[in-house]
Amino acid sequence: MLLIDIDHFKKVNDKLGHQAGDVALQQVASAIGRATRQMDLVCRVGGEEFAVILPVTRTCQSNQTAERIRELIENTSIQTDAATFQLTVSIGVANAMKGDDANLLFRRADTALYSGKQRGRNCSTLHDGAKCTAIEGVRINQTEHEPGFNDSSDTNVTASSVMIIDDEPSTVAVVKKFLSLGGFERLATETDSTKAFERIYRENPDLVLLDIRMPNIDGLAVLKQIRADDQTQNIPVLILTASSKTDTKVEALNLGANDFLQKPVNSSELLARVRNTLLAKAHVDLLSGYSQRLEHEVQLRTTELMASRREAIQCLARAAEIRDDHTGQHVLRVGRYAAIIAEELGFTPEQIIEFEHAAQLHDVGKIGVPDAILNKPDRLTPQEFEAVKDHCRAGSRIIRDDVRLETEASRTQIGDFLDECSSPVMRLAALVAETHHEKWDGTGYPRGLSREEIPIEGRITAVADVFDAVSTSRPYKKAFPLDQCFQIIADGRGTHFDPTIVDAFFRRHEHIIAAFHEYAD
Repeated sequence: MLLIDIDHFKKVNDKLGHQAGDVALQQVASAIGRATRQMDLVCRVGGEEFAVILPVTRTCQSNQTAERIRELIENTSIQTDAATFQLTVSIGVANAMKGDDANLLFRRADTALYSGKQRGRNCSTLHDGAKCTAIEGVRINQTEHEPGFNDSSDTNVTASSVMIIDDEPSTVAVVKKFLSLGGFERLATETDSTKAFERIYRENPDLVLLDIRMPNIDGLAVLKQIRADDQTQNIPVLILTASSKTDTKVEALNLGANDFLQKPVNSSELLARVRNTLLAKAHVDLLSGYSQRLEHEVQLRTTELMASRREAIQCLARAAEIRDDHTGQHVLRVGRYAAIIAEELGFTPEQIIEFEHAAQLHDVGKIGVPDAILNKPDRLTPQEFEAVKDHCRAGSRIIRDDVRLETEASRTQIGDFLDECSSPVMRLAALVAETHHEKWDGTGYPRGLSREEIPIEGRITAVADVFDAVSTSRPYKKAFPLDQCFQIIADGRGTHFDPTIVDAFFRRHEHIIAAFHEYAD
């Protein structure tokens, strides 16, 4: 892999303008194109950086390519309306080693690149896995590189395994001899077509040379088997045929053949087609591996982000709750109880996870309630109770960045204000904070919503919150026995709580008790 950075690009861009910068980018891209092969992958990865992936390439060849690109650019004058200037590049080179992933390879190339910049720029630097070394004294072929296959760039493909399947022993012997003379050593043969697919499946070769006309099972039938199986479907297949019929070739192509070789086989054509096919396979394998590693990295980063989000939500929830619950476990228990009920009601796994996190923020508005009220051991005065009731709207405002609410209570208006939150979890959290003290019979607060006017998430959290409030100690009360706590929920069925939610709560009775003990203060 090569990382190529245009030296002093910002200076060129600032002094001579964006037009000069664009010309510089075009010149670098042109030089890279002249010095690389058709199979190489070239992409721009930054404002003035390019990455080049060189499949099936030895260290000496990647060094040569780097120096070839550097010399092509160094020897090019760039003319603009403002001035004429010489362009140079710094190049970092890294070669894949066993066990490397794409990120590690990129980091090594990046380290090599900036090592060269620190040494003075306009140089190629190799990272060999341990240290960075300047690339010097590399012999460069001065002729323009023709894109495509050549003998100096594909030495490693001869390490590939090739299977020859033909019912004629003489053809097998000739093809095997030609490949051996071309440097291929891992050769397998099969003359019985009935055993062909079994051999391919078991040995998993890098390439199959397959005759079409064979007794018992012809080559097209074998090709169908290869392409129908997940393990073998990506193995390239070259068809050996003495037929010149177009329809036979078209059928083979439609079945997934990669190329054809006409019998009797010509040595030069055989080696060229085999090598080109293996080079193409190496390129595809490289891209496939990179894609899989990238997907894996994305999954890891997503998991890390979700963990960070969960921790941030819990910190915010505890910041409010710890003022009248010194352990801060209340928010975790309410989230867990809500998730258990939601699972019983058929929420999807993704919805359950988001809801559990959102429910933990149900009391975040308590941040705005004075400590004297939160920690008061006696009955609250009407004025004090009004201050407590305001924590629902306060919590919603905190989550929604202090957006003002309408006073009329309706399901539609609740949906409207939720649109002001960009995060699905925070939209849900605002909804829960706003509605978890509403009651099924319409006597709750702050909006006095009733029945299905109350979002189902608010109805679920109401049950979870009350159960935890009565089952744990608070400044104004001791914890009630669990049997009494369950009875309180049952007594509230149809008045305080949605009957459907209460029924789901009791169906998961054992899970609720397990969560109660797991998250005990």
